[in-house]
Amino acid sequence: MYHLTGVTKCYRSGGDAVQALDGVALYVEDGGALVVQGAAGAGKSTLLRILGGLERPTRGSVELDGTDLATLTECRLARLRTESIGMVPSGGGLAPGFTARQNVAGALLPLRLRPADRWELAGEALREVGMAEQQDALAGELAAGGRQRVALARALVKRPTVLLADQPTAGLDAAARAEVAELFVRVWGERRLTCVVVTEDAALAGRAPRLATLAGGRVAAMVRYPFAATGG
Repeated sequence: MYHLTGVTKCYRSGGDAVQALDGVALYVEDGGALVVQGAAGAGKSTLLRILGGLERPTRGSVELDGTDLATLTECRLARLRTESIGMVPSGGGLAPGFTARQNVAGALLPLRLRPADRWELAGEALREVGMAEQQDALAGELAAGGRQRVALARALVKRPTVLLADQPTAGLDAAARAEVAELFVRVWGERRLTCVVVTEDAALAGRAPRLATLAGGRVAAMVRYPFAATGG
């Protein structure tokens, strides 16, 4: 469960202060799914990085299951990211010269599992996202939709409690966008992870139980929809 209170993030650009987030308050229940939309520069990606413990707020609290991420040491933050948070970065973040399975197995290296166990779990994760038949293909040779599926498998392979995704359908054609959106909806429904997805894809946004709109670093609107794990 996420509980954000008064989250503000300021950066320095040259000699000027830039405020990316301004007093954001959000609540995402355990197993809840939230999509965040907004224009470029609204603070969407900054919010996602703060939720993932990759950045700290300038002010405010970011509680995950009762622990304020803003107060953790770098060591404890790194451990939490390794064990509990699966992230799908913008563009997928795959190593193009490695196979799909190698990319997914690599996410398990910090968990110090046996190589055979990492390899087996990577295969299972790729099957879950429909990429078993292409697991030996180089990531750089996969179609864009396939790369996003592999990126999702990489986030899911360690069985996290939280899934964060930054623009997972960006740059895909209409068919691939629909397939990846459906895959995320299925993950929401079956795994019951706490999910936050940043997207400008109206089709994906419309499938989420809750939709937040950021404007000027603030939550401008919040909408709740009936949730269906499958179907249109």
